[in-house]
Parts: sequence; structure tokens; C-alpha cells
Amino acid sequence: MPGKITPESRTIETDLDFVIYLLESVGVASIHGAAYGMEPHISISTATSMEVLEDGCDRIEAACKDLPESNGWRRVNLQTCR
Repeated sequence: MPGKITPESRTIETDLDFVIYLLESVGVASIHGAAYGMEPHISISTATSMEVLEDGCDRIEAACKDLPESNGWRRVNLQTCR
């Protein structure tokens, strides 16, 4: 999501910026892909209940919806979480 501007007027330039945005805006912890050689992806733990995973996916979706549709980037499809 490089180039996206958060509601707090911060620019998301890297996957690290995005995981920080997720943590600060909706309380979802994740690992940026660059940490394991997979930039620009992110990783979330799936070692929890389906209820917690669905809540986390809902929060990520809400955070993505708060970002503007611009610069040719498309919103993330989180249907695979269901």
C-alpha cells in the first residue's frame, strides 16, 4: 500500500509502515514481510481461535477501508479469512 495516506496524515511507504498503522489504528499485531524476506507482504499468526482470526480480519478490513482509493492501489480482499 505504498503512497497511501492514513487518517492521521502519515504516508505508508513500506510494509513496516503498514503493520505499524494496523497496530496503532485497530490493535492488530502483524509482522512485516521484509523481516523474513517477503516484502511487501505481512504475516499474522493463525495459532488462535477462528473467532479471534475473524475479528482480526474484520479489523484489518476496517483499517484498509479508512485508506483512500488512490494511486492505482486496490483494497485488500480479506475473503480468504472466512
